[in-house]
Amino acid sequence: MHACTQGRAAAVPEVDVPEGNGSGVVWDQQGNIVTNYHVLGSVLKGLGPNALKAAAGPPRVARVTVLGTDGVQQTYDGVLVGADKSRDLAVVRINAPPEQLRPVTLGQSAPLRVGQQVLAIGCPFGFDHTLTTGVVSGLNREVQSVVGSIIPGGIQTDAAINPGNSGGPLLDSAGHLVGINTAIFTNTGTSVGVGFAIPGDMVTRIVPQLISNGRVVRPSLGIQVSTRAS
Repeated sequence: MHACTQGRAAAVPEVDVPEGNGSGVVWDQQGNIVTNYHVLGSVLKGLGPNALKAAAGPPRVARVTVLGTDGVQQTYDGVLVGADKSRDLAVVRINAPPEQLRPVTLGQSAPLRVGQQVLAIGCPFGFDHTLTTGVVSGLNREVQSVVGSIIPGGIQTDAAINPGNSGGPLLDSAGHLVGINTAIFTNTGTSVGVGFAIPGDMVTRIVPQLISNGRVVRPSLGIQVSTRAS
């Protein structure tokens, strides 16, 4: 259910240059992998807003390494499915055999309580499939993501989260997805026991829209301010 994600550089076509390293979550057996927007940030910025409408098809944006159900690691090109910068989420798709993919079991973040045990899986500093444990140490935090957006309802945890954990799953003790690890609070660049995750309930609302539409459609009122005096 976990994948290691490496961004592709957009500057030189067909040449793999490591841009960013992170983690991801196997969402379904169609090969959709959920990660953070900022893991792919530079390549997405280089592609522009109409990347998904290009005649050549969805652009390749990552190299994704998956531990298959047979215990063998395989690496695949990941193509862009959709992205939501405001919530620091992105979906890429790999062409992997469905029987080799084990989708994550979705949980709920709303019932979480401070002190509850959680587990983080990721690729900190490139060490793939690393498990760290801790507890929920705070709830409903406003988290400023790496791309500058403010994510409401963030889950704070003392499970060790380091560079390379971004986009990886935060699980409850039953192995259910309750969040996507996205940020750490640190003055040194490494974990000091204050990490943050995007709440799982938000993830389960946004990801299906990214898979279906490539983006999140948010309602608006369309109000215009009149300068005419009444």
